[in-house]
Amino acid sequence: MTFMKYSRKTVLTLTAVLLIGILLAGCSGSEPKAAFEEAQTALAERRYSDAITGFEAVIAQDRYLAESYRGLGIALLQQTSYAEAAIAFNKSILNSEGQKDEFLRDVNKYLAYCRLKQGRVSEAKEMYAELIAAQEEPDILYMMGRIKMSEGDTQGAGEDFSSAAALSTDYNMYISIYELYKEHKMDANGADFLQRALDMARTQESDHYGMGVIQYYLQNYEEAKAELIEDLRQNQNDERAVLLLGKTYLAMADAANARAMYREYLDNPNCAAASYNGLAMCDLQEKNYRSALQNIKDGLACNDDTIMESLLYNEIIVYEHMQDWTTAKVKAAAFAATFPTNEAGQRENAFLSTR
Repeated sequence: MTFMKYSRKTVLTLTAVLLIGILLAGCSGSEPKAAFEEAQTALAERRYSDAITGFEAVIAQDRYLAESYRGLGIALLQQTSYAEAAIAFNKSILNSEGQKDEFLRDVNKYLAYCRLKQGRVSEAKEMYAELIAAQEEPDILYMMGRIKMSEGDTQGAGEDFSSAAALSTDYNMYISIYELYKEHKMDANGADFLQRALDMARTQESDHYGMGVIQYYLQNYEEAKAELIEDLRQNQNDERAVLLLGKTYLAMADAANARAMYREYLDNPNCAAASYNGLAMCDLQEKNYRSALQNIKDGLACNDDTIMESLLYNEIIVYEHMQDWTTAKVKAAAFAATFPTNEAGQRENAFLSTR
């Protein structure tokens, strides 16, 4: 389970838990129920503003409080409103009488993640420790390992990652661990996890995106391209595959195909922001910085929270390449404040503060 890796994967995983696990027992009244279900649908469809409005309307009727506050928290979390999301999750807990332990555990997972995204790392770490003490789960062990890695405790992180992998039957967990090692320039430490991911993925031929990710990291770009093209053939709304396929073309020094592919998906509202982000990466590679800034601006205008963090980070990088240190410094400081757990952003902010 991961969230920019990180933020995005974990939140989507937890959202799936929400949509599967909410219990409606003991509630009556068709209008609040219909409004609640509509809000859940909006959340599943990533219409977060509609979901927020819907859950708030249900809460105003004093119905479905625990479930609605949880849904509200997830929608706010997706919009990077971490403080407000934490308040919603706390209210869900306060109104959770009669809920099962599994429900409370899920809400506490969300709350711990909010604390982490707020930069309240010690609180998040304490919450994850309590969750692990009650029951070890791969996603929570991974999050604990991630915190330890950020603190420089690579041995402790490695132990948590090994435990997470041992309990997981999802090869995406292995990919997430490898990505984190790669992010910290410790590719060799993550190589075994990547190989295990490949071995497991080969038994699950239907997940072309997952196989594409693995082949990309293995630098088998032709194989990655084939898997990602097949993924998009089956699901043209998969913005993850759009972005990664473009990166694969760029890794193959084929900027023309990367740009053409991104342009093809600009008309798809689900992929437009990711496509603009990809076009900005093409511009960056070609040193066309003005165009990169325009594509980032157009991407931000899509208001797609799932790609916002990446767009804002790339904006900093573009200003650095333009040697506009003043603007880059301002952008980096704002990014670091909004995304305190984005380690790459924190490094850029630290670097620029010395310019």
